Amino acid sequence: GEDITENIKTVRSIPTFLTKPLSMTVIGEAWIAKVDLVKINKDRIKEGLDVYANTRNLAAGTLRQLDSSIVAKRNIQIFAYDIEEYEGTLTQAEELVLLEELGFNVNAERLSCDNLKDIQDFYVKWTQKRDRQEYGIDGVVIKVNQKDLCEALGFTAKSPRYGIAYKFPAEEVTTRVIGITMQVGRTGAVTPVAELEPVLVYGSMIARATLHNKDEISRLGIRVGDSVVLRKAGDVIPEIVSVIKPLRSKDSIAFKMPTHCPSCNTKLVNSPNSKDLSVALYCTSDTCISKINKKFIYFVSKKAFNIDGFGERSIEDFLALGIIKEIPDIFRLKKENIVGLDGFGVKSADKLLEAIEKSRNTTFSRFIYSLGIEGVGEETSKVIATSYHSISDLCEATFLELQLIPGVGDVIAKAIIDWFESDKNKKLIKDLLLEVKIEHKPEQGSAGLALKGKTFVLTGTMLNLTRDKAKEEIEMRGGKVVSSVSKSTSYIVVGEKPGSKYTQATELQVKQLNEQSFMDLLGLDVD
Repeated sequence: GEDITENIKTVRSIPTFLTKPLSMTVIGEAWIAKVDLVKINKDRIKEGLDVYANTRNLAAGTLRQLDSSIVAKRNIQIFAYDIEEYEGTLTQAEELVLLEELGFNVNAERLSCDNLKDIQDFYVKWTQKRDRQEYGIDGVVIKVNQKDLCEALGFTAKSPRYGIAYKFPAEEVTTRVIGITMQVGRTGAVTPVAELEPVLVYGSMIARATLHNKDEISRLGIRVGDSVVLRKAGDVIPEIVSVIKPLRSKDSIAFKMPTHCPSCNTKLVNSPNSKDLSVALYCTSDTCISKINKKFIYFVSKKAFNIDGFGERSIEDFLALGIIKEIPDIFRLKKENIVGLDGFGVKSADKLLEAIEKSRNTTFSRFIYSLGIEGVGEETSKVIATSYHSISDLCEATFLELQLIPGVGDVIAKAIIDWFESDKNKKLIKDLLLEVKIEHKPEQGSAGLALKGKTFVLTGTMLNLTRDKAKEEIEMRGGKVVSSVSKSTSYIVVGEKPGSKYTQATELQVKQLNEQSFMDLLGLDVD
């Protein structure tokens, strides 16, 4: 989300001009050579500055620099690896060839395969070659070659379904468990966490790793005082692989799961609703301060109500002082409540109140996500939001209706039903609706999906909607936005200065909408 345009302009491996005029979006990855990391760290040591742990951290830090002249000195390089917003019908492999022809730097180490053995052979070869490269590498990526299949497979909330990272075995180190503490989540789940002697793993110091539940502790046979093997799952999440039992001290202490919540001392149970047993332990208290903290943090997070400036520390302070008690209290905050608190002067209080006011208008999917129903993440919230007209309709949804929604199923359907059966949650909805406004899609038939089954291609610039907002409006109504034009495309939306998609759509006789007719189709007013 950061604007790093000026920094990217300094990267020499990005061509200033393409070899032929095309309208498209190029996706790539920035990297810094290992030899450059050594050189930069030597200079930083001379200046008395902290060194960069690895090339990944250095590249990320460099791209965020405010001074583009510093970026220019650090020899950032970029491999281009994908094209979006392009009108052609190239395969993934052909796209890479086109990128090379246009002047982009493309990694030469790639292979088109038609069987799993060739993929595995390529992977095994690279597990042996990885450390000899000038760039850091933690795996290979397997992608579907045919773009029409990629489009059909689509995306999850976080990644494409047509590509997957095949990671190399993670770097493993040893350290010692100095304690096991319990962490209380927003759903009441109480999770054991290993407190470790800090150790460097893939460029970062690790001092904690989740142990998940009592079954994982039993599987590992872990004790406080044990020496353990640690790695980062996917080079990101710290996890304990095994216990080095020959090194076990006589002073090691077996860990016993608690019977009561470490935060509020409520007796723990094996289910949040006492209907089904699970391996996890839950605190069921509605007044547990740890649960309340986490729920507030989740509610104001970027994917929920996105209240900028309302951080974890502020929430803890506001709760401790009794300034907020229930989530709707966020929208009742007044300036005199905030000014003078730790970190808040007049200006910062005004900024927080402005962010709260801005968040009062939210989409139906964000509202659903903000409720924190177990298993209902960003993508599921979007699917549910396209299946119901309003929150009142969702409150009355049946188990059968919910389980038939794509991506929901039995477990999540039950979690939704259980959540809305709670009197406390019913009151939360009622109180929130007094403070916020949910932007609903226009109703169309029984399902409320005006554009269900319709595919759209967007080209050019619109005066009233950004591309992201246009896409959101289409998806709210059950439609789908695709990146390339084909005979099966329902509409092409044509803004100012359209690209080559417009020409292709004309040739294929795809129905065209200007901005006015597109806004009319959506049922929106033009400013």
